[in-house]
Amino acid sequence: MAGAHLTREISMSISKSLKIAAVALALAGGAAATAEARDGYQRWFDVVNTSGSVAIHSVYATHRDDRSFGRDLLGDSMVAPRSSLRVQPDFHSGYCIFDVRVRYENGAQVTRWGVNLCQATAVIVNPNGAIQVR
Repeated sequence: MAGAHLTREISMSISKSLKIAAVALALAGGAAATAEARDGYQRWFDVVNTSGSVAIHSVYATHRDDRSFGRDLLGDSMVAPRSSLRVQPDFHSGYCIFDVRVRYENGAQVTRWGVNLCQATAVIVNPNGAIQVR
């Protein structure tokens, strides 16, 4: 009798361990899938300068929880009037909402708060200083 009871306890213990392992694997797989989906978002965007006379000197994009705009995404480049240039902000895993600041060569600047860069593919800067997102 004791042998049968011990066998049943071992069987239940193994079964419980297998269930715990299966749940752990499922959770780990779900977490990996979530991280992969987050990292799979594109965050590049085209800066479109619709001005006929003033170049864009610098572009900054920072995620909504960062208090500084960081580095100029154009580097040594400029966006000439009536042209565009694709930029890639620094990746911040898990972030889609960014604040975008554009500076013209004449010193004027405009900021658009809360741009969803996981969906937007273009930031269009109008001569009146407004920024549209597409």
